[in-house]
Amino acid sequence: MTPDQRAALEAHYSDNARRVTALLAGPGAAGCLARSATGGWSAIECIVHLNLTAAATVPRIEAAVREARAAARPRMGRSRTGWMAAMLRWALEPGRFRMPTGPGFEPAATGSPGEVLAEFDAWRARISAVMREAEGLNLTRAVLVSPFNTRLRYNAYAALLIVETHERRHLAQAERAAQVS
Repeated sequence: MTPDQRAALEAHYSDNARRVTALLAGPGAAGCLARSATGGWSAIECIVHLNLTAAATVPRIEAAVREARAAARPRMGRSRTGWMAAMLRWALEPGRFRMPTGPGFEPAATGSPGEVLAEFDAWRARISAVMREAEGLNLTRAVLVSPFNTRLRYNAYAALLIVETHERRHLAQAERAAQVS
């Protein structure tokens, strides 16, 4: 991952973190707990879903980056996503398609807004750390298996992009839910 690729990802992740903080630590945080009358997740449930997703994905990214570093993969050079990951990322863009959530990724319990935000921030710190570790490595061949579908494989750079896009998708959903409740 080149320094430019990392900087762009960091900027997107930072914007997502700012949006989560505004939802869960802002003046309307109490309204994040209520589901709307139309159904769907509450704002806080959307963030819990992101935490569950990070728990399944981030360790896989960390392992792929460690393996790439140990294998002394060719350094520098732009990391590429591959067509399958690019299509998945496109489909995950907010508002594109409704997609069912797999078992294990549905928010069963939430906790307080402060607890959910602290967990989100902890995952964000791990993502930032793995991006720092990955800078300078070409992650194109650092492949991992998707935690959502074992038939899908993509590289660590694509996984970082997919996680960020998935965050934006559910942040848009959380912001809508907070406005309706």
